[in-house]
Amino acid sequence: LTMHIGVGFAEVALLQVGGLLGRWEFCLAGKALDQISIAEPLAASGETVFSPEAIELAGEHFEFELLEACDAGENAGGGGGGAGVGHESPGSPNIPISPSSSGSPNHTPYSSSSCSGGFGKLLGPSRGNVRNSLSTAAASTAPIPKTLAWWPAEGAEPLMNVSAKLIKRFIPTSVGICLASAVDMNSVDYPEEMRRVSVVFLSIRGLDPADEGQEESGPGAGDARVSGGMMSQLLMRLFQRSVYALEGSVNKFLVDDKGVLLLIVFGLPPLIHLSDDPIRATLCAMRLTDTLADEQLEGRVGVATGMCWCGVVGNKSRREYTVLGDVVNLSARLMGKAPVNGVLVDAPTREAARR
Repeated sequence: LTMHIGVGFAEVALLQVGGLLGRWEFCLAGKALDQISIAEPLAASGETVFSPEAIELAGEHFEFELLEACDAGENAGGGGGGAGVGHESPGSPNIPISPSSSGSPNHTPYSSSSCSGGFGKLLGPSRGNVRNSLSTAAASTAPIPKTLAWWPAEGAEPLMNVSAKLIKRFIPTSVGICLASAVDMNSVDYPEEMRRVSVVFLSIRGLDPADEGQEESGPGAGDARVSGGMMSQLLMRLFQRSVYALEGSVNKFLVDDKGVLLLIVFGLPPLIHLSDDPIRATLCAMRLTDTLADEQLEGRVGVATGMCWCGVVGNKSRREYTVLGDVVNLSARLMGKAPVNGVLVDAPTREAARR
């Protein structure tokens, strides 16, 4: 396997959105993601590209080859070593969409002109004594992150302090049941299976969750613009209503180099409908586009049905329940080709909806 990496450095906003039926989603947004939306497509397979801000931070310890020219609009689609080369995941589908498409009116995303600031390819450690400098930095008095108090730090310690309410907020029901029934953290039997599901991928244009929306407009200066965070919360609540009414599952709500994305899956345990999951997914997709149109936003939706792997990935420090497979990537590509506020489905979904 090969991969390519983009690195950015800036302040970010960490949001918790949703809340319907006690379910919440994390969302990370900010200018650092705008930076990697250019840096990552510029990296060929096996390379790492840093943004100017990241180079300024790490330039003392590493050497970089500054890129003479870059065109974010051309590279963001993954051509010529762009996104999706050698590694496709449900969180990073190869979608031809400009990194500036998720910007809000008050948000100034990176463009091709900003590349002249010095995006650079990582060559390796500097010729100086990088080991000593890193050791000095490691010996600083900076606080060391600790494991959350409600989760055992290490070893086979009991899970008595795990809050069931806290688990339910962020973890799928099937995984929560496994955690609640486990004696210790080493004996958790996480669900892993091949399952036929219907996947809904939604992209939103014109939304920046990190936008604070502090500016006011209008003659009386009383028409304050809604912040991106508040709009993200409003949309997530509306999306949850549409998804949960049809008994689907929200798997991801994130901001990456492709914009604001929402991944919804129908057919995950314990909600299984077998024959009509494609119909539910299509109806949900239509509701999502109607919601975006009502809020004067633009979106595209792709729906695909098929077999995929469903399970938990990660290590002892962090795990997440996800879906992996060609059907996920297909739904992402259909989303990229769908018309504005339209839905594009694959053949199995169409045939199931015709019955």
